[in-house]
Amino acid sequence: MAVLVCASTNTSASAVFAVETPIPRVMLWSWQKIEDLRSVDAKKVGVAFLVGRFIVDGNQVDCQPRLSRLQLPSGCYREAVARVEVKSLPLDGNFSKVSTELAEKIAQLTLRSKVDAVQIDFDARQNQRQFYLQLLRDLQKALPQGMTVSTTALASWSQGDTWLKEAVDQVQYGNIDHVVPMFFTMGAGQSKALQLLKSRLPLTFNNKLAIGLSLTDSGAISVVAQRLSRFNHIYLFCSPGWNRESLNEAGKLIDIKLTEENKIGHF
Repeated sequence: MAVLVCASTNTSASAVFAVETPIPRVMLWSWQKIEDLRSVDAKKVGVAFLVGRFIVDGNQVDCQPRLSRLQLPSGCYREAVARVEVKSLPLDGNFSKVSTELAEKIAQLTLRSKVDAVQIDFDARQNQRQFYLQLLRDLQKALPQGMTVSTTALASWSQGDTWLKEAVDQVQYGNIDHVVPMFFTMGAGQSKALQLLKSRLPLTFNNKLAIGLSLTDSGAISVVAQRLSRFNHIYLFCSPGWNRESLNEAGKLIDIKLTEENKIGHF
């Protein structure tokens, strides 16, 4: 079944969302590429696809929807990822107003597609953290009750800088199901992060252990390969885009077959 992520529905944000599909343990991130993922095994693999970029510049909120086509198999678990970027924080007195507008725009765009969950991807700088937490609270109001929400996290937020864990573990953020620390594209902190990862696994968020790995940054995969069975959620990214070869490579790296043989011909 071909899926256009911009397909329209009439989902109401005030409705109660009925969770019917459990979150797969393995999720594939799909970013700004035209991708045909109909060969993935929907019984054990889900897809977290970029639905759009949301840019905050002072009191302005701009939305740039994903335009690239994505095709998924019938029954595939779908998580809409909203990428948030802040050029400059809202002016004094407008934090709440701008955060509410941002949350509503995220809800409107993500709910146009038939999705099982929403994920926020926001690499918040230190002076943006309070705005981030405000957004998570407002998103809880903007999305249907019961909608599963997750977030990504910088690796450092799960290895010592515990600000997000301290927030997510509080009752007021009870809609956050899990947090995914990303162990790739870590810049100058990569060596330290991998050394820590060798000695101990990332912190749990909401009592769940998750990790984000990239095929093109395989250092972290080799470090945790023998301990992946301990993770509740494994997210995989492939910057050149997913195809038959990269899916097979990813499956071998984590020792989990990601595709169904009779669907390979879709590539």
